[in-house]
Amino acid sequence: MLYVDWYHQSLFGTIVLILLLSVMDALLTIVLINHGATEINPIMAFYLEMGPYTFLFVKYGLTCAGLLILVLCNNFFLRSIRVHAGALLYLVLVAFIGVVSWQIFLIGKMIA
Repeated sequence: MLYVDWYHQSLFGTIVLILLLSVMDALLTIVLINHGATEINPIMAFYLEMGPYTFLFVKYGLTCAGLLILVLCNNFFLRSIRVHAGALLYLVLVAFIGVVSWQIFLIGKMIA
């Protein structure tokens, strides 16, 4: 098994977008929590109770670790789900766009 560190240029942009959306997700989560929302992910709720900086650090760290694994396995074909691992990066991007959009919608309703 060989690992080749030659990746398509769009991969860099996708990773940067995911990281930015992850940080945005964390910040918007803290805003929503401060206005009465609850964190439904028990793992992240635990770190949120430890403080906002711990929450941000853990969220960013977990996102980076997941992205690193997906980038290293970018060209692997996952037979069980019949897709290349690199395609999962775009699924993660779409998921983060959905989460951040929903949070912005909720904050908009909260302000109005």
